[in-house]
Amino acid sequence: MVAIWRRMSGVALGLLIVDLAGALLLTVVTPSFTSTYNLFITGRDFSILLLVALAQMIVLAVGQMNLSIGAIGGLVAIVESGLMVSYDTPVVIAIAFGLVLGAACGAV
Repeated sequence: MVAIWRRMSGVALGLLIVDLAGALLLTVVTPSFTSTYNLFITGRDFSILLLVALAQMIVLAVGQMNLSIGAIGGLVAIVESGLMVSYDTPVVIAIAFGLVLGAACGAV
């Protein structure tokens, strides 16, 4: 544990302190912040961001330097939701269309 603290840079340590202070402040101001439901919803939202971040990390680690994954993901999400809401497209067809759209954008 001590080795982890020694390896941590000043910026990372500062961000950790700010995160912990923010969580403590939200816990004091809003007691429902640490409720099981809120932690579940927060964890679910972060899991999606984590998947996108890991995918981006792999692309950068391989050396391809493609930073468009966030924009393509946003485009696919908007098109899929637009198909389902505006045109009453079934979920399976909207997801298939989104996969094709994402693959086409990635191929370009």
